[in-house]
Amino acid sequence: MSRKWKILLACVVAVTAACAAAWYLLPRPAVGEDYEVQYINVGETLENITGQIDQNTCNALNDLLRQTERRGYRRNVFPRQLREDTVQIIGVDSHGPWFFELDGEACVLCDGQRGGYPIIDGEGLLKQVWALLPEP
Repeated sequence: MSRKWKILLACVVAVTAACAAAWYLLPRPAVGEDYEVQYINVGETLENITGQIDQNTCNALNDLLRQTERRGYRRNVFPRQLREDTVQIIGVDSHGPWFFELDGEACVLCDGQRGGYPIIDGEGLLKQVWALLPEP
């Protein structure tokens, strides 16, 4: 193999590696602009509190979750133990159902497939969500 072809091959490998890293690591929107919250479950028993949420709070949750960003790769976080600070938000957008699974240990976005996408600043999102929800 000539020197020119070796350099070309090294460049192709470098560009491919950079594209793969960007695909997996760069932030992307967690859900679509048409995402709507359907159910909210909290705590160790995943108590459904959807009926306790007024429309203004629901709108604020929708806006907050639409602004959330995630990574492009999945990680396995299941099974996990539910905690007192666990919040599960189930909603849907034009791409299908999305499940926000938030607690102090793992904050992921699931689409019903294996594992979940890590949420960027999931702990901050968890705090903002709890600030909107009624006291348990």
